[in-house]
Amino acid sequence: MQREETEEERRARRLAKKAAKEARKAETVAGYSNSTNPFNDPNLNEQFVWGKKQTRDGTTEQEARATAKRRRHEVAAELQKVKESREKGEREREAWEAEKRQLDKEREQMAFADNQRREDEFQLQQERSRAGFSLLQKTTPPPP
Repeated sequence: MQREETEEERRARRLAKKAAKEARKAETVAGYSNSTNPFNDPNLNEQFVWGKKQTRDGTTEQEARATAKRRRHEVAAELQKVKESREKGEREREAWEAEKRQLDKEREQMAFADNQRREDEFQLQQERSRAGFSLLQKTTPPPP
């Protein structure tokens, strides 16, 4: 049974557990750790720094980190724009499809109303012709 712990102790324990989990996750890259990998690279988990390029360009490590951070933010912003654009396109496509369904429904209702009108006219014409025949033959129409 777990002992009674204060809110701060519980929070600290959970944060420590989370940090340990993240450390284990960071320890492996694509299933490999620094000590055991087929590339024999002791710095597998560290970000690659092209030292000669930095020397040639005359940039410091801090500048390179700042540039990389800025680039990551730019990429994240661009991805966000693409995501918003895609969502906007989906909303427009859904609105277009809803409008198309509504127009199809209205067209179908108009066609049904037209068919109903023609059916009513046909029935009226049939009744008139039956009445005309019964007058010509001098018979009474059957009761409805």
